[in-house]
Amino acid sequence: MNKKTLILILLISASLLFVGCKAKTESSSKDEPKISAKEEFYNTLLKMPSEYMVEYTIVIQDFPSTSRMYIKGDNFRADTKSAEGEGFMILKSGEVTSCATVQGELTCFKIENEEVINPLANFKELYKKVSEEPGFEIYRDGEMKISGETAKCYKVIIVTEETNTTQRSCVSDEGVLLYAKNTAGEDTIAFEATDYSNKVSDSMFVVPADAKIMDMKDMFGR
Repeated sequence: MNKKTLILILLISASLLFVGCKAKTESSSKDEPKISAKEEFYNTLLKMPSEYMVEYTIVIQDFPSTSRMYIKGDNFRADTKSAEGEGFMILKSGEVTSCATVQGELTCFKIENEEVINPLANFKELYKKVSEEPGFEIYRDGEMKISGETAKCYKVIIVTEETNTTQRSCVSDEGVLLYAKNTAGEDTIAFEATDYSNKVSDSMFVVPADAKIMDMKDMFGR
């Protein structure tokens, strides 16, 4: 799988997780929209807000986990919880801090890199560019009722020499991704929204004071 295709799959499977506004139900129409499914899907991405929190239940193969993600301007945080443990990652001002509880102590690794940016920063541009290439197709795929909300669904197909991937993504008219399932051969990943808020506290991007912080530059003598 080439780098560009991998980035696109990951962004659609993960970065779309961050789209959000309050969903509303709209009655279906027999008239086909005048714009294509690709244009309709892309226009949904343009509604991405600059501040929100969204939590998902994620199942990779048969292994469940939860992921809670926070976005505020250029700041980004992702908390994960699974049977293997808990941890979180904060991206702020060109600095990445990755933390996990080790033997009862919160331990964090810090990396400074001015080139590191919010993973959504260039998503819309990347999507538009790659979606115009051969082997990338999007079709309307009905509707799905999730947590009392009606979502429009799209089938995303990516076919290259290295991969054959199909994804069903279901979003509200206002841009909330409520459900997605990605299938590539026998590999599957599915996620469903369980919580959402359009308010995020600045404190979410601050590492706890009691954390043990290790700078990667010091560890490797840089």
